[in-house]
Amino acid sequence: AVVSTQSTGERNQLELNYYCAVCSWEIISSAHLISMSTDSPFYVNPSGHVFETITAYSLSNTLTSPAEPTERDSWFPGYAWTFINCWCCLSHLGWKFIAVSPDTTPSVFYGVTRSAVTQGVRENRPRLRREDLLDMFARE
Repeated sequence: AVVSTQSTGERNQLELNYYCAVCSWEIISSAHLISMSTDSPFYVNPSGHVFETITAYSLSNTLTSPAEPTERDSWFPGYAWTFINCWCCLSHLGWKFIAVSPDTTPSVFYGVTRSAVTQGVRENRPRLRREDLLDMFARE
């Protein structure tokens, strides 16, 4: 990311957040990142697809699937998962992981696939409006 502040101190204190790669809505604040693995951020689903995954305890501008969370094929033992999508453009972003046991911490966290987001600074970031996206789909 290219940052347009003048001083080194200012540049070093900027938060690099994550934005939807399709519509540029903010998804993850860097202050909300957590590490859920001591190994690698790469996970493979049963179909063989590899996902580089960023984990966070909180997200913005997302929708959680209404489907019942499942423990089947969970990358994190003790957690059930369901899909999450961007609120604006509905792109698949990753998964919400919910602890199966009330004693497990964190009780909820999110895994966002790295390919679904871009990293940058919040300042003057252009983003699509949801109404514009809906209009584009209506025209097709």
